[in-house]
Amino acid sequence: MSAHTEELLVMLLHSPRSKKVQMLRTQASEMSQTPFQDTCVTKMPGYIGNHVHQLNARVYGAIQPAVGEALPALWPKQDNVPAQHELATIVYSLNQAVWHRLAAALDAYGLVERVSYDLQSCDAAVAEINTTPLSSSSPSSALSWIDTLRSVFAKFLAPCDHQGFLQAHLDNMRADLGAELESRTGELVMTLYNDLYEADDDF
Repeated sequence: MSAHTEELLVMLLHSPRSKKVQMLRTQASEMSQTPFQDTCVTKMPGYIGNHVHQLNARVYGAIQPAVGEALPALWPKQDNVPAQHELATIVYSLNQAVWHRLAAALDAYGLVERVSYDLQSCDAAVAEINTTPLSSSSPSSALSWIDTLRSVFAKFLAPCDHQGFLQAHLDNMRADLGAELESRTGELVMTLYNDLYEADDDF
């Protein structure tokens, strides 16, 4: 996760300006049927960085509860040393349980939706600043103000199609988490097996 986060933030901070602006505009356009203010689009790296760090904390925080919930069910009598094949089954099942919990944490946070909400809030604030109050406006400016409000509400109601580099970041993170857990199953089984039998031999 840390590697993916670093890669994403480096891309957002150090890409050439023209490339970064185009990338952000493309991502923003996939969050709404109408364009966002440029002022808000330029704030996206800050929104994304904040939410990615919160997402990582949420996922890391899900590990211990997942293990604490699944392990007693998979290995109810932890004083008994299982055979190696039984231990392998326990560890594999535990990894699967942890993986499902982490994937659920990734989905539940709603990274794309949260960044979209930040953009919408910024857009609404900018629109409010740029419009003239109805009490001192002409009929034409009043109609313009109403059109602005309609545009803002349309952004809030528009569905997010979950595309773009943010969703790619989530997909890559999900895939690598699963692959990392699976790749370490054998190593973890052997470590636990050796530790358990060494401890058992001491008695």
